[in-house]
Amino acid sequence: MEKLSEEKERFCREYLLCMDAGRATVAAGYSADAAGAVGKALLEEPGVAQRLDELRANPGEVCALSEAMLMNELKKIAFANIADTRTNWADLKDLHDVPDDVLAAISEIVSEPKMVDGCREAVVKIKFYDKMDAIVRLSKMLLENSKVQNPSFGRAQDDKKAKEQNPFYPSAQMPQVVIMNPHKSS
Repeated sequence: MEKLSEEKERFCREYLLCMDAGRATVAAGYSADAAGAVGKALLEEPGVAQRLDELRANPGEVCALSEAMLMNELKKIAFANIADTRTNWADLKDLHDVPDDVLAAISEIVSEPKMVDGCREAVVKIKFYDKMDAIVRLSKMLLENSKVQNPSFGRAQDDKKAKEQNPFYPSAQMPQVVIMNPHKSS
């Protein structure tokens, strides 16, 4: 297949996002005057139809999503620190002072009125996305990557090899560390 023009490529991506040929035509940079007719004609072109099939087979390409982008977003949630939203234990920072990575981990900000010492004040509550869920998802993605890069990952026959290659792999030769409480009498 010969390479599509920039406008046709953009049309294909926009069409798969909205499933409306007229809107996709305008979004791709074609004139709005005959958008419906142009969109219909583009859908009937063999090169465009083939590219649409290719993009349908790889939905992440339509949105320009990559596994690295998804992992980066999950990482923001997994490692966000609520302390980065506060100036001290009671006061919140202005939103423009909160790091972008922490803002990406916030799922909801709610302001509720509350009576404090006879005065009405707004209590702001910040809710983060679920850190544990993000950690579990990241772990699964990393495990899947390990299996793709090393199909025998996790098999018993590779246990000896893992011990040899990884100095942190638990083994019988590792000395035991005993922590004693200095305040406890023996």
